[in-house]
Amino acid sequence: RIEGDLSLRGDDWAWVTSIVPAIDNFDGVITADIQASGPLLAPAFDGSLTWREGSLDVPAINVPLRDIDVVIAGASAGAATLEGQARAGDGTLSVRGRFEELMREERSLQLTISGESAQLLDWPGYRIWGSPDVTIRGDAGGWNFDGRLEVPRADFVIEDLPETAVEPSPDVVVVGEETEASAPTVYAGEAILVLGDQVRVQAFGLDTRLAGELLVRKTRERPLVAEGEVSLVDGVFVAYGQRLRIQSGTL
Repeated sequence: RIEGDLSLRGDDWAWVTSIVPAIDNFDGVITADIQASGPLLAPAFDGSLTWREGSLDVPAINVPLRDIDVVIAGASAGAATLEGQARAGDGTLSVRGRFEELMREERSLQLTISGESAQLLDWPGYRIWGSPDVTIRGDAGGWNFDGRLEVPRADFVIEDLPETAVEPSPDVVVVGEETEASAPTVYAGEAILVLGDQVRVQAFGLDTRLAGELLVRKTRERPLVAEGEVSLVDGVFVAYGQRLRIQSGTL
């Protein structure tokens, strides 16, 4: 049996990025007042942890998150709830979730991520804004997802294919090269991807808007697949000095 209290308040979190290298410029005011009591493997948590006026950068997507407001509160024995929101570009993201059996191997979580015109990616040549409504569930057996992602706007400018455009199969073995074996992430689910009226692609002479809807599906035994139809809208193709207008096209 355990009995314990945790109280803290701080606004200097520069050290966080040294242990979580996937983020930069972690900032904000964090306050916690939590009591834990009960069996070691299933204590009851009472109290909450708040993160106010928060901000951080995610280099992998090159999008700063600002005006972060997160509350994690104790629920029933071994459980906690999470609610938060942030500004991503000119849009917003929200998350709410619940963690169960935090101290046991059977721990699990459910997160629902929603948003409105949030900037999801901002790299030269690749910029995406999205309005997600996606639920993610995870436990020791893997991850599942379902929901919908509307993409009102995206800009893709592709001048050449990167070397990683086609990757070798995971079962390819290079003689003389040592690699660390790692267990693959097991996930499955399906989600609807909706392309809005400001999704544009410029690549190899093609300049067009894309419109349509795809069902993205992943099973635990099979790779990720997409089903549906994407149309080329107001497209132009330039090659050999000729400018051709695309009257209709589908992918």
